[in-house]
Amino acid sequence: VAQRREHVARDHRPAHASLDERLEDAEDDGADSLERRIDPPRRLPHVVVYPTGGGEGVIGMWKAFDEMREWGWTKAATPRIIVAQAAGCAPIVRALEQGAERATPWENPVTHAAGLRVPGPLGYRLVLRSIRETGGDAGARSEDAIRDATRSIASLTGIDAAPEGGCGFSVLTDLVRRGRVDPASQVVLYNTGSGASYRS
Repeated sequence: VAQRREHVARDHRPAHASLDERLEDAEDDGADSLERRIDPPRRLPHVVVYPTGGGEGVIGMWKAFDEMREWGWTKAATPRIIVAQAAGCAPIVRALEQGAERATPWENPVTHAAGLRVPGPLGYRLVLRSIRETGGDAGARSEDAIRDATRSIASLTGIDAAPEGGCGFSVLTDLVRRGRVDPASQVVLYNTGSGASYRS
């Protein structure tokens, strides 16, 4: 009640109130509203699978998860980050398998998933770090496997997925089959494009 009265009092500031006073009120009200929206704290998935070309999406998610914990939006553990790449262009997967700190550019990249055809990802250092620090993983799949998984997404969900999303699904199912992802995990799989864009 006291908080509500304070808000009412501020809402009725005289017209001659300074701009600084009005901006202060707006900032306080915005913070209160945001605090209500994030209560209770948000849950996070156990695993995030992201089709990765340049790596910007992975880096942005990793940063956002840390900020959510820092700001008190969640107490959940950071999800395991899993990178999905095409076998014909997999510099991140190769670096991870070799235990390398640097992802060397992929020679003669070949994949029909255009978003994954990035032979030298600029964000490779942070992508590798995000995988390692979250206990994540990575995998690369053949063109046929990507096509099959893309069709499976469409038949199972009705989503017109891009091959990038199919690659992510194929990597996920392979890691589950190999025991590297718990089948009981809560997983978020990103589909980073539309199948329609490949038919135009």
